[in-house]
Amino acid sequence: MKQWLNGLVALCVALLLGGTVLIAAQNPPPPEVRRPDPAPTLTPQPTATALRPTPQVIADFPESRQGMLMATQPDGTLRIFAPNSDRSWVLKQPQQVAYATWAPDGRHIAVATSDRTALVTHPERQDSLALLTEERRLATSTLSWKDPVTIALAYEDERAPATVALWSYRDGALRSIGSGRDPAAVYNGPVAWVALDRRSIVLKYDDTAPEVLISPQQLDAMFPSRQPDTTVEVAQLMSAPLVWSTNATQLAFVAVTRNPNTVLSWAIVVVSPDGRLPQHWVLPSDSAVYQLGWYIDRLLFSDDHGINAIDPGADAPKLMLPQAPPARYFAINPLANGMFLSLPNGLARVPTTSLELPQTPLRSFGPAAQDYQPLERCCVTLPRSGPGQ
Repeated sequence: MKQWLNGLVALCVALLLGGTVLIAAQNPPPPEVRRPDPAPTLTPQPTATALRPTPQVIADFPESRQGMLMATQPDGTLRIFAPNSDRSWVLKQPQQVAYATWAPDGRHIAVATSDRTALVTHPERQDSLALLTEERRLATSTLSWKDPVTIALAYEDERAPATVALWSYRDGALRSIGSGRDPAAVYNGPVAWVALDRRSIVLKYDDTAPEVLISPQQLDAMFPSRQPDTTVEVAQLMSAPLVWSTNATQLAFVAVTRNPNTVLSWAIVVVSPDGRLPQHWVLPSDSAVYQLGWYIDRLLFSDDHGINAIDPGADAPKLMLPQAPPARYFAINPLANGMFLSLPNGLARVPTTSLELPQTPLRSFGPAAQDYQPLERCCVTLPRSGPGQ
C-alpha cells in the first residue's frame, strides 16, 4: 500500500511540473489492417478493334499536313519533319516500325511493324489501332491508302495464301479483293498488286473483277537474252514495289531476272492501265534499284550510283544526282518544289529545278548533325490533294 501511495504522489508531482509520463503498461495495439492486393492488370491482345493509346500527345502539331516529311529511325520510331523549317516530331509506336505512309488528307498514318502487324495511328493522339486479328499477319510490309479512310494491304494466315484486302476506318471491316501481294492503291482509283506467281500484275477497279495488267509473256519479252531455265519475277523493293504516277495514268515497277550464275538483270517498267504495251528500260548488271518515285511526268529511281531520271520517250535513264555513298531513299515534295535525300550524315534537300545540275550543293535539312540518326526508311511526303496518290 505504501508503494502504491508513493507512486500516486510521484504522478501528481509530475503533472504539476508539466513533465511527460511514459506509461509502459498500454493496451495492445489494434491488429494490422491489410488491404486486399490490387487485381492484376490484363493487357488486351491486339484485335481488329483494339485501341492502344500512349501517354504522349503532340499539342503543337500543325493543322495542315501538306508537304510534311516522314521517315523511320533505327529504333523503330517515326519522325515527322515540317516542310519549311527544322522542326520535327517523334511518334513512338508499340512495335518497331518497318514502313509507314500518310493518309491522303494527312489525318492518319498507316504503319507496318517488324513483326508483320498492321496499325493505323493518329498523329496527335499517337494511339494505335490494329487492322488484323491475331491469327493474321502482313504478307509484305507494303501498305497503301485508297482514300482517306481505306487502306489496301496483303495478309496471310495458316489456312490461306496471301490475300489483298481493303480495310475501312469507318467500321474496321476487311474486304478481300483477290489473291496476291504488295498492293498499290490510287486515291479514288484502282488497286494494283503483284500476283502470287510474282510474274504478273493484277488490276482491280471498284466494281469489276481483277484483270491481268502485266502477263508473264510480257515480262519474258523484256529479257530476250535470258537463259531458258531462269524465271522473271517482280522485284520486291524495300519502299514501294508498285508506284502510281501523280495523275494515276502510269504504273511503275521493277522486274528482275537471274541467270544460272545468280547474276541479276534489272529492268524498270512503266505501264498504263488502259492496256497499252509497257515501256521498259534494262539497267546495267551492277545496278540495284532501291526506290521509285514520280515527279510530274518524270520517273525517278535510286540505285548504287545515285538518283536517276527517266523522261517520257527516252531510250535510257539519265544519272541526275551522283552520290558517294549513294542516297538510297528519297522523297519528292510537290508543294515545296524540292527533293529530300537520306544520307549517312543527315537529311539533305535539293530543289527539283536543280536536278539538271548535279554540281549544285545539297542543303542540310532537319535535326542538327549531333542529334541525327541515320534513317532506315526515307522518305514519305504527304501528296498534294488530287486524283493521284
